[in-house]
Amino acid sequence: MGKGNATGSQTARGRMRKSTAPAPKQTKGLYRPEFCQRLIEHMALGHSFLAFGGSVRVTRKTLYNWMEAHAEFKEAHEIAILACQNTLETIGLKGMIGGIRGFNPTPWIFMLKNICGWRDVQQHEHVGEIAVNTLQAAFAKVAAKASTVSEIEQATQAAYDAGNGKGNGSGLVH
Repeated sequence: MGKGNATGSQTARGRMRKSTAPAPKQTKGLYRPEFCQRLIEHMALGHSFLAFGGSVRVTRKTLYNWMEAHAEFKEAHEIAILACQNTLETIGLKGMIGGIRGFNPTPWIFMLKNICGWRDVQQHEHVGEIAVNTLQAAFAKVAAKASTVSEIEQATQAAYDAGNGKGNGSGLVH
């Protein structure tokens, strides 16, 4: 009587009494150092970081928590991204020169953008003055000569008109 077991102990009448011992810790989602090498190998095949979570059965949040808590995992992630990029670029180069029959570059491009951070480069060139500079210069010219509220209001309107392409651009009201 009174013998303990893993789930609790028995009372004198044979009924079970709940154990006050803490429940055993769950092992799901626990970090293991070998995950560093596994991550690199996984991504070197062209798979994504989040897909690694699926292979070790943890959530996205857990993966990011591991990177914060374990410097070696964060470094492995950086190496793994480069290994993945190497694989994806190799596939793309082969595909572009006809080495892969039926190669479709569209999914390849999206993988490089999403996994490796590739982006389309867009250049924008502005020709001409920026209206704010014109507005400030015109206002400064006219306001320097103004001495009354009415003249300052006129200067403000003239500067606004000059900045919007109205008037002669001098900011002076004629």
